[in-house]
Amino acid sequence: MIFDKKGQVAIFVIIALVIVGGILVFFVFREQLFGPSIPAEFRPVFDYYKSCIEEETRAAIDLAGSQGGRIFVEPYIPGSEYAPFSSQLNFLGFPVPYWYYLSGNGLIKENVPTKTEIQDEISQYVEERVNENCNFDNFYTKGFFINLSSPSAKTTINDANIVVDVSSNLVVSKEEGSARLSSHNVDVKSNFGKLYATAREIYAKEKSAAFLENYSVDVLRTYAPVDGVELSCSGKVWKTREVMSELKEALMANVAAIKFKGDYYTSTKENKYFVVDLPVTQQVNLVYSAAWPTKIEIGGADDELMTAEPVGTQEGLGVMGFCYAPYHFVYDISYPVLVQVLDGNEIFQFPVVVVVDKN
Repeated sequence: MIFDKKGQVAIFVIIALVIVGGILVFFVFREQLFGPSIPAEFRPVFDYYKSCIEEETRAAIDLAGSQGGRIFVEPYIPGSEYAPFSSQLNFLGFPVPYWYYLSGNGLIKENVPTKTEIQDEISQYVEERVNENCNFDNFYTKGFFINLSSPSAKTTINDANIVVDVSSNLVVSKEEGSARLSSHNVDVKSNFGKLYATAREIYAKEKSAAFLENYSVDVLRTYAPVDGVELSCSGKVWKTREVMSELKEALMANVAAIKFKGDYYTSTKENKYFVVDLPVTQQVNLVYSAAWPTKIEIGGADDELMTAEPVGTQEGLGVMGFCYAPYHFVYDISYPVLVQVLDGNEIFQFPVVVVVDKN
């Protein structure tokens, strides 16, 4: 019986120690576990600063999505007569860096940003703008004193959100009271991560299968004279400029018709030709404009006319009883395509240059 009483006392002592230890841990580490306790009087200032971080983060996301993942676009590099593509495609005033293009001297260039690079650029954008654009004048007029250090940001891109952690010592005081917070975290709901992943998949498919080039060759042979024979004794003549113009119009229509397999789009027998074998879950638009830099060179033609000379009209060949006009033209075509991946109001877009070399 005495042993039982001693055991009960020991249990109570252990329980008491656990409770006391838990209380001590709570008070010592509560700031790390639950964040610092900010008096209600100062909370609006900290909430406002957090809203500034979120606003700049959203601006950075929109900019990166519109500019192929880049926020800070590298200096413009012009094209040439041989390759009229600069390092950027001007789309509605946005300089969208090419992911794949031909430089002015004809070299293939790739400029695909990694997720780490995009995260770093978002962080840099927030660091450079948040303190500058966050206006505390409304709080100053209410008697608050605010001291804010230079921020340091870290960004994490996920499929459905983007998290930005900003380290910046924000001290707010008024009369005898004050509060301080050095870590500010925002969680922005965004499908940017998914859009970027889909963009990378489409780019990888184009590199491995060259589906844009294959469609372009089909357009070329459907809408332009390539090789064949005309049964005519007078030959056949095409206007070079008209052929080029018709090719551009055909490319615009056919590129826009290309779709991808997936939840957003379901193919049918009538449109399977235009369906790329790549499952995607978002809407994807492919865009080409005849007004964009385009190179079309036609071997066997001059600047004005494409001519098929008749055979059978020469002296001694009349016994054949008919004339025919064979023709064979060789095309070099290069033009940009803008790939747009959309989900609701969000967009991620990047351009590539399509190259068809000698048909």
